[in-house]
Amino acid sequence: MEVDSFQFLLRKRGNFDDVLQLMGALLFSSPFRFYARLRPEDKELVVQLLLFSLLNNLCAPPSAYDFGFQRVWIGDYYYVRYPGYARYRDLYPQHLARLLWWPESDEDIFYPAVLCFYLNVFWRNLKILSRIMM
Repeated sequence: MEVDSFQFLLRKRGNFDDVLQLMGALLFSSPFRFYARLRPEDKELVVQLLLFSLLNNLCAPPSAYDFGFQRVWIGDYYYVRYPGYARYRDLYPQHLARLLWWPESDEDIFYPAVLCFYLNVFWRNLKILSRIMM
């Protein structure tokens, strides 16, 4: 049975709000972590906290926590490029939407897999060029 994760979020919004409030404090407390690559431990922590929240509070009311949400600019690169991320971005700020989209898609929007491939090719070619120049 396929579960639509976005519809699940809408049904259990209170639980997600509680977990995201905690994850925002844990992961994004410093500017360095805000733009850093998400780690596998982060994904595991989100899943574990969400399971804990769902098992211990089945009907959590939507929280009154203010996530500092701002309307999305229509030309936002990530919003246009990743429609799955855009669904979460309509509800949460960029860093939390990115955190929600990552476990679902296995792609960190700030560090797409294609970019990593091209960076590796670039550095390898740069090393070859430096050897030739010597």
